[in-house]
Amino acid sequence: MAQDQVCFSQEQDKCMGINFLAVDGGNELQKDQFSGIIGLAPASTEEKSIVPSFIGQNNKVFSFYFSKGSGSTGNLKFGGYSIDKFAKSGSTEQDIIWNNLVEESEGWTIPLQGLRFHNGSKVEIKSEQITLDTGLSYCLVPPRDIDDIRKSIQAQTNITCKQEGFDELDMFSCDCDQKQYNMIKPLQMNINGRFFTLPVDAWMSFDPSKDSKQCKILMHPYDISMTATLKWVLGL
Repeated sequence: MAQDQVCFSQEQDKCMGINFLAVDGGNELQKDQFSGIIGLAPASTEEKSIVPSFIGQNNKVFSFYFSKGSGSTGNLKFGGYSIDKFAKSGSTEQDIIWNNLVEESEGWTIPLQGLRFHNGSKVEIKSEQITLDTGLSYCLVPPRDIDDIRKSIQAQTNITCKQEGFDELDMFSCDCDQKQYNMIKPLQMNINGRFFTLPVDAWMSFDPSKDSKQCKILMHPYDISMTATLKWVLGL
């Protein structure tokens, strides 16, 4: 079980704790009918709904804080955000980075201008957009982009990776040891000219208890793009 707080005003006494099941693994995701919290998607001119879009009403802000594991409580706040409580110590309004959506009909999708490793080595991916999704733990990434990441890892560390099975959502397992894993650099996404860092353990795992295939790329090779523009779905 996990717990989040849901707040309906700036006052802490207007918050309530919500318990829910935390899932750290799953399969056959392509058969699921995904949906978010009712009304939190941007208004779409292509779909009719009797539920008014939250983003089209007053105080068009909601914020998430994700728990950091056992002993930490997440928070969902409607109508604002709390820098003092949830941001890095010393942060101010000037530290918030706002990004425009590609277009409202695409949901919470923002531009992606490239990908590189923290050492500056560029990864030649094809995707140009990222959809942000609080309902995913990992990423859904077009297979061709994962292939480019896999080739870059092999060139830098001599780690070889292969898809675990034959299902389109199966991840890539890699032959590696602790020394090779330590050589892997964080990934950085270029979003509107700013680089946002994905720590290594956010997209590549290492399991020393295994005799082989100790590393795994934590990205599902799956393309949800409905147009010629390729996109990632980034689990938050």
